[in-house]
Amino acid sequence: MTPKQEDYVQTLRYAGYELGNLVNLLASSIKAQNQEITSDTRLIDIHNTVDELIHHFQYRSEQQNIEIICFVDESMPAECHIDGYRVSLILEAFLFYGLNQAETGEVALSIQKDAADKLLFEFSFKNPAGSSLAEKHLSGEHSLSEIKAETVMGLNLYLATRLIRQLGGKVSKRANILSFTLPCSCGEENKLPRQDETPQQNQYENMRVLIADDNATCRKVLRQQCHLLGISVIEAEDGPEALAMIRNETYLSRAFDIIILDHQMPGLKGLQVAERINDDPGIAPLPAIIMLTGVSNPPSKYQCSKLGISSILTKPVTRFTVQRALIKALNSRQQRYTEA
Repeated sequence: MTPKQEDYVQTLRYAGYELGNLVNLLASSIKAQNQEITSDTRLIDIHNTVDELIHHFQYRSEQQNIEIICFVDESMPAECHIDGYRVSLILEAFLFYGLNQAETGEVALSIQKDAADKLLFEFSFKNPAGSSLAEKHLSGEHSLSEIKAETVMGLNLYLATRLIRQLGGKVSKRANILSFTLPCSCGEENKLPRQDETPQQNQYENMRVLIADDNATCRKVLRQQCHLLGISVIEAEDGPEALAMIRNETYLSRAFDIIILDHQMPGLKGLQVAERINDDPGIAPLPAIIMLTGVSNPPSKYQCSKLGISSILTKPVTRFTVQRALIKALNSRQQRYTEA
């Protein structure tokens, strides 16, 4: 397809997700009015649930120049007994609303356990139009027909907040953050990736990573992923700062093992930084590189192979995706230098 045709298809697909979300929320609302709603709780991997969910929003968020960032607290259990289907509907509705309200920058989703041992979901975003509409939804001051007349996106959010309360949760708002809690029964505390992907923490405790991204929230989330593996992290806000740090640390015999580069940084792009790293004779040994990119115009496999890019991660990325990429990069780098 041509870029224009692809844009049409992606727009139709996104509209289909939004319409499907609205229809399913309405169906749940009708069942609740007829007292037919039952919470179908199952053992759900919350990380996979979020990963699959945000995949639907990748193209739209990139077109709007908005980053969706997911932060799952490190103490969160890997699996929880929760109504996964309805939780997905609720999260979709909040993300639709967030992308509609966000001016620029980011929509951030945070998931953790609160003091009452419930799941706490928080959405933060910039809302240039003000917060009065969201406050009306949360307070229940407006009827369904009134909110439907005001905005279609408001209807999704209105139905989602009703569903949260029907499932025994609570909804609240402060500043630019919408949050809700849901009861759940969680298993053991979360662990790092299992089987062959799980490293010994002391194996990587001396590894060093540079994160180069102009988004502070992205850097915060990536920093957490590295710390969970016992990896030391330094951050850079743009390409020139990253290059300066790489050269300086190499000169001081503290070379970075991995560089995590945002593809679309202002000024010096991620690929340009990777090219300069490879062309600089003073940077040795060369670090492994992980590239963060959008769904459009990712680097080619040839470029990745030539520049030593071990993984390309499409934003938004979740915890286990980042961890797998880190482990892959560290292992491939160790293997390369062992063979050399």
